[in-house]
Amino acid sequence: MALQMKTRQQPTSVLWPEQNQQQPIKLEENMWSLGPRNILVTVSEFAGVVKVHFRHYNQDPTSQKLVPTKKGVALTRDEWEDLKQHITRVEEHIRYKEENTWILSGDRNILVKVCQYVGQTWVHIRQYFNSDAYTLTPTKRGVALTLKEWATLKEFITKVDEAFEGKSQSFPNFYAITIDH
Repeated sequence: MALQMKTRQQPTSVLWPEQNQQQPIKLEENMWSLGPRNILVTVSEFAGVVKVHFRHYNQDPTSQKLVPTKKGVALTRDEWEDLKQHITRVEEHIRYKEENTWILSGDRNILVKVCQYVGQTWVHIRQYFNSDAYTLTPTKRGVALTLKEWATLKEFITKVDEAFEGKSQSFPNFYAITIDH
């Protein structure tokens, strides 16, 4: 009796019809696909905070709508701006196939990391946690982008910035009022 190895089935792309000859799904406003692995970039607001999300999506079989998975990370405006500031350095390390890591601003330990895996260069945007005083350990909250997906993300920077501006202007400004007695 021969042993059979199970192979991991790749999810079919619902956004790139040339991958599986399906009708592509129309994306909502402020949603951009990075490629055939169903990673989307979205700008949305929750509890008055606007964030840019990098997230894997699946297609709901009954409604045929895109549904976000737990695999992904959301960046605040400051973290997004910091990511943009690191693009040149990330590109240099990609060009020379050097691994490096940058911490984005904020206290949430979100890192951008260029690394090599099975002969391919990846750009990780991932949240880490302090497992002890000196060690940052990766969490499941994040995405690993291929170089093609990273290039596509760079093409969408202006659109993401415009979506951030549109979302932040749609919320009223709140001012603190102090009353002297």
